[in-house]
Amino acid sequence: MLDSRGSYQPDNNRFNRRYNNADYSPHLSPGSSDELRRSISLGAQQREQSNLEPTEEEGKFCVCAVFKVISLKKALPLLKTRINRSFTLSQEQAAALLACAFFCLFPYRSRLSPVKEYENFPTPNFGKLYRAGPANKVEKLKCLLHYFNRVTKKMPNGVITFQRVSLYYSQYPKWNEMDTDLCDLNMTTGRKIEEIKNVLQVDFANKYIGGGVLGHGCVQEEIRFTICPEMIVSLLVCEAMEKNECIFLIGCEQYSKYKGYGDSFKYDGDFRDNTPRDSWGRRWCHVVAIDAIYFREPSEQYHMTLVERELLKAYTGFRPIGQGLEYEFGIATGNWGCGAFHGDRQLKGID
Repeated sequence: MLDSRGSYQPDNNRFNRRYNNADYSPHLSPGSSDELRRSISLGAQQREQSNLEPTEEEGKFCVCAVFKVISLKKALPLLKTRINRSFTLSQEQAAALLACAFFCLFPYRSRLSPVKEYENFPTPNFGKLYRAGPANKVEKLKCLLHYFNRVTKKMPNGVITFQRVSLYYSQYPKWNEMDTDLCDLNMTTGRKIEEIKNVLQVDFANKYIGGGVLGHGCVQEEIRFTICPEMIVSLLVCEAMEKNECIFLIGCEQYSKYKGYGDSFKYDGDFRDNTPRDSWGRRWCHVVAIDAIYFREPSEQYHMTLVERELLKAYTGFRPIGQGLEYEFGIATGNWGCGAFHGDRQLKGID
């Protein structure tokens, strides 16, 4: 959570605001019924092509969830840029919002010219996932349908938190004046980031959180959001990140196993997440989304202004709130901004 200086404390169970089941709803439009019919048709076609049979429980849950959300009176709080703010909701509320996204019930967010309030937000609707594309789109859909199958049989009773951290200019580090030693670095090739517990896990994010999770994307961020679908709710509330911002996703549960990466990604069955919960009922899973620069020309990344930008972004995500052992925590990361973004692994390692 945040202290008075806007810093992250990974084991702080307080949160700024809590919302009950009757207070907040997403922005749904009067045309939602048309979107619902179209989305049901698209979803049915995708299931038929993928040999994915719907269950009676899934149908009942999705319909009930949609009407439950539509009946609410107020809009979801938005985590807008340049504002330090957090938003906590129950896993049941998250499931209801994801059911609406499954039926594409946020049409103001999917148009070519979105309502001005949302023009710098990602699209939370599942519509692009139903369109023709590579086989990994079907595998992502299998993971998401498995999530709905799980929560219809037994709804989890915890809570999750989304938190935007925006660093003030006065908090920027003066790199040329620092003489701090580099921290210890442990290298491993046998474990995935999500498998390393009790540390801050890094999401190699797009500035629009979630990246291509609901489209063609299928690399680190998209895979993490697919196996932990509650993270997709962040697309609904989080505006694009600026260079001095990061987003924390706290307490999101993993529901699916997977194998492969990119084009070879495949759903690999059920996953039972036994991560302990904190006193508020959140899984002790803290993920920080930080977006690296895309270098069309790889040689550009060695310019000092861009090196300092990447340093600032990482500092924003990893910054502790004080001195001493009680404020120290491990960070699980990897080839952040490398691969498709053309980052240099050695340079990023120094960063």
